Amino acid sequence: MPLTKKKNKYLLIFGIWMGFGLIYGFQTYLFNEFEGYNCNVFATVADQMPTFILWGFYTLLIFWIIKKFPPDQTNKLLLFFGIHLVTVIIISFFHVTVLAYFRWLYYSYTGRLNESFTSYLLRYSIAWLFLQYLLYIAVVITGYAIDFYRKYRDKESQNLELEKLLSEAKLNALKMQLHPHFLFNTLNTISMLIRKNDDQQAIKTIAGLSDLLRYVLETRDTQWTYLKKELELIEKYLSIISLRFPKKINYEIEISSEAENIYIPDLILQPIVENSVKHGLSEKKENGKISIYANKKGEKLEIIVKDNGIGFDSSNYGVSSFGIGIKNTGERLKKIYDNKAVFEIDSKKDEGTVVRFVLPVKVA
Repeated sequence: MPLTKKKNKYLLIFGIWMGFGLIYGFQTYLFNEFEGYNCNVFATVADQMPTFILWGFYTLLIFWIIKKFPPDQTNKLLLFFGIHLVTVIIISFFHVTVLAYFRWLYYSYTGRLNESFTSYLLRYSIAWLFLQYLLYIAVVITGYAIDFYRKYRDKESQNLELEKLLSEAKLNALKMQLHPHFLFNTLNTISMLIRKNDDQQAIKTIAGLSDLLRYVLETRDTQWTYLKKELELIEKYLSIISLRFPKKINYEIEISSEAENIYIPDLILQPIVENSVKHGLSEKKENGKISIYANKKGEKLEIIVKDNGIGFDSSNYGVSSFGIGIKNTGERLKKIYDNKAVFEIDSKKDEGTVVRFVLPVKVA
């Protein structure tokens, strides 16, 4: 936390407690006046201030505990309640003991009190100890409410960022799929198939292009899709590419049955496959191949996209060094899975490229 922000936080906490002190002290003065006691308003307020200033320090400690020990895991609930129980007991007894001691000293010195400190502490504790428990509970509830609101705001901000990245990824995929060069070559392929009287392949190509268009347009507001559906889209894209370059590009897709209905981020594989076609296989004259494998391993989903293209030395590159499609993929995975996903690119010159995803399993 920046120094200025931290300073403002401390000032706000102590300002609130001192405000409570002023209100409580003035109320105490009015009550004493109503009961017929002769007292000074400034002295009465000053007498109450130490209690509320001390609670400013306690609040900082409680907020630190709230940050370090959130009640978000079942196996940590006992630790959570235990820490708060110990803390409330320590704070309450420390607070009552300190204030009782200084009041006992003052009253004994002025001759208004003639009893042992132990006896006075017992009477003082009966009067004020329970209130400290209530104050502690109030601070804890307030602290967790603030923490919940902060996390909610962070989540909202993260969702907005994610939606932005998703929109950029979909826009990029749409451009890659439908830019004039791709569309022109696909229509040329269809024209060639018609001239050869290969009507079935022509119809298949038109249907595949139509499916690509429909999928991107219909899922523009979707963040998740089934792995099976994502791979069906990839297959339609690759089938069109392989028709245009029958000797140059081939593909295979293998997916285990238990992995088919796992949710993955929508269009997360499309930029990887298109990158393989555009950069990995474009310079090969024949026998280019893209292989996609997907398997569920425990609570993880592993997806591998492999090509035998020209490759490059991946040791000199990080994910952020690639184009917008690869960078967006890496950023989306970080945001969606909170850095719990693996996204690796391993490539060797003249040997090809392997892209590996390991994602936490998410099912419908």
